[in-house]
Amino acid sequence: MREYVSSFRAENGESVYHLSKSGRERVGSEVVRTKTTQAGHYLMRGDVYIRYRPEDWKNEMRFTVTDVVVVIPDAYFRHNMRRHFLEVDHLQHMSKNREKIDKYKKLKETGMLQQKLKYFPPLVWVTMTATRKKQLLEWCEGLDVVVHVWDDIR
Repeated sequence: MREYVSSFRAENGESVYHLSKSGRERVGSEVVRTKTTQAGHYLMRGDVYIRYRPEDWKNEMRFTVTDVVVVIPDAYFRHNMRRHFLEVDHLQHMSKNREKIDKYKKLKETGMLQQKLKYFPPLVWVTMTATRKKQLLEWCEGLDVVVHVWDDIR
């Protein structure tokens, strides 16, 4: 397998495997995956996918209310017949998380999704520490939210 697979160590010490050039040629893949600073982010998002086993899943889908707000969640998925937004907090500055939460609140205020879905989708966060979880929960007051610490869901 060494001929077809390459790997690197993620920040958490886990090995991350991806197809080498020979491996991509062998299976007919044109998608090039290499070492990236986003690896932890992708692993966290993948763990949420495994945890929720969604009926469908779309990465980085754009939600726009013209001249009001644009929100791009890390994923938008359906679980138990309800849509959910996913935000992954991996090494993100908390000020950026706060800005993102404010965007969700603006999106909710528009009523656009409630008109279409009859509810505003719950916001699911996965973060690195209990301290960050506590802060996210406080900032998300008024939103239907679940915050997971990554170590608790993998």
